[in-house]
Amino acid sequence: MKDPTPLYSPKKDPMRLALFMSGSGSNVRKILDAYLEQRSKGDGSFEPVFIFTDTMESNAAAIGDEYKKLDINMTVHCNPIRKHYHQSECNSLQDMDVRAKYDAVQRDALQLFSVDAVALAG
Repeated sequence: MKDPTPLYSPKKDPMRLALFMSGSGSNVRKILDAYLEQRSKGDGSFEPVFIFTDTMESNAAAIGDEYKKLDINMTVHCNPIRKHYHQSECNSLQDMDVRAKYDAVQRDALQLFSVDAVALAG
């Protein structure tokens, strides 16, 4: 059997992590708390750098502000998916052509922030 190909090859710097959420953010908080605990022990294996949400109703902005006070400086980005579909004059969230254009915005943001991995925490 062939050895599995690693999804991430460790480098000198910590893995840059984006967190995707859409609601209360309880899973994002757990990841950020784990990061704080690891950082306090000198473990720099990952660094949260970006929070993304697809709805203005999520707690993403509040979480970003809360953890900024704990010296985690992350960019928080909201791109409301329903607004995107509405602006595209499409009412069906099933339209994959519109979805591809929406996803391209997030892809570009991940590249801009040199994100190595994404945690789907919603």
